[in-house]
Amino acid sequence: PDGEVAIRAPYRHREVVFACDPGNHFERLIIRQGFDGHPVLDCMSELAPDRSIILDVGANVGVYSVPLAAARPDTTVHAFEPNPVVARRLAANVAMNRLANIVLHPEALSDAAGEADFYRLDADATLSSLNRHAAVIHGVPDVHRVKVQTIDALFADDPQPVGFIKVDVQGAERKVLEGAQRCLRRDRPVLLIEHEDSHFESPALAATEKATLSTLLADHGYVAYCVSRPAARLLFPVDWGRPLHGDVLALPS
Repeated sequence: PDGEVAIRAPYRHREVVFACDPGNHFERLIIRQGFDGHPVLDCMSELAPDRSIILDVGANVGVYSVPLAAARPDTTVHAFEPNPVVARRLAANVAMNRLANIVLHPEALSDAAGEADFYRLDADATLSSLNRHAAVIHGVPDVHRVKVQTIDALFADDPQPVGFIKVDVQGAERKVLEGAQRCLRRDRPVLLIEHEDSHFESPALAATEKATLSTLLADHGYVAYCVSRPAARLLFPVDWGRPLHGDVLALPS
């Protein structure tokens, strides 16, 4: 599309070709510095077990899925992106790299299968969500019905284990994990969850969401850490009672 530029950048000794929109803040970072040094991508690459399934829930245009699949050809990356405008760009980035170990999914993930309202702001590919408030704080979204599935329905009986689940869905993260409880018990995947208090309509709702998420993780035997962006190898235990704006790495104990 007009305005996109293509870059070539290595990640873990694999060259990646990627189409970036300079109007998107995250894609501008990719243009400036490539794929190295991004804490979320490094966690996914380093902590996903060999020959496992990696789920990229909220895959966007493939800023994680594409370099990850290139660097880890032993894994299968399932990329979920229900926004069709964004999904077309994701598919183009996969095709440019001729990656056979990425499976693209047009449905959203949540706690139950069916259909749901999906709030889209196509001008910024990072802001679509099943969570209305997360979209309306940035503008007036278009509302579309999308198919919704659960991780358990798709993967809990798969002979290949799910080794890593990254969830960045603008405030709908807890519901994605509620739809993955059989998978959490069976496969014990590493989890990386983005949480932003601002995605909820009030501090009280954000606190309730964090308390429920904390209980879900603890009930499944996970220990949660904050990922430090300035020093990604430093992990600090999450204090669920404090404001939280960032990435949570949950490890099975």
